[in-house]
Amino acid sequence: MLRDVERWVRANPVTAGAAGVGIAVAGGVLAGAGAAGVIGGSSNMGNAPTLAPGAWRRATPRAWAADKIAHAVREWNGDLGTQLRAMVPIVFPGMDPTAWAGFAQNGAQYGNTAAANANSFAEMGWLGVTGGPKSSPAPAGPYPNPQVQHDAAGHVVENDWLDLHADPLVKQLLGGRPATMVHNAWQRAAADQIAVGLVANKQHRDRANALLPVACRSTEIGSAWSFIVT
Repeated sequence: MLRDVERWVRANPVTAGAAGVGIAVAGGVLAGAGAAGVIGGSSNMGNAPTLAPGAWRRATPRAWAADKIAHAVREWNGDLGTQLRAMVPIVFPGMDPTAWAGFAQNGAQYGNTAAANANSFAEMGWLGVTGGPKSSPAPAGPYPNPQVQHDAAGHVVENDWLDLHADPLVKQLLGGRPATMVHNAWQRAAADQIAVGLVANKQHRDRANALLPVACRSTEIGSAWSFIVT
């Protein structure tokens, strides 16, 4: 399917560099980046374009790429692309940054899944960084939550932003400072979003990779298989 999308994108360029972004956008679906919610029109990530409700029945990677490509290219030419081009070579050496531009089309700069009734915790921004449990009422926050929280069963609610905001690699990406912990400041902090998001995804990649049979593991951090494992 990815080759099919590649042929389509190359036949329907939007602007210089669109082919790479378009292929990466389709790759985000194939890599399982929460595609069902976005394709079905149920995503709560405010400024992310979606297919019409019910369109998932015909939502092939080609259709998904067609729906997202123009938006992806605009973001690639803006703050998202600027940060990805600077940070991906550090976190994922050798990986094409456009892969992450595609991944980010499943989210939105100001998006927060905690605003959706069905979500019990926050996934924030372009890369969907977890930020703790949904507050009541939902928009109140704080997002990210500045303290470790537990659910009714006593389990820690995932909060990668809290866990990683002062991680050494995050601080390296941000010129020595930690990522902001101010409520909702992440929405306009493009560098912070991408730094925390990439580091969180790298840690996820490393954990997932370790669970694979040895013969299936990604051995090159910058490879396409590494991105899919992520």
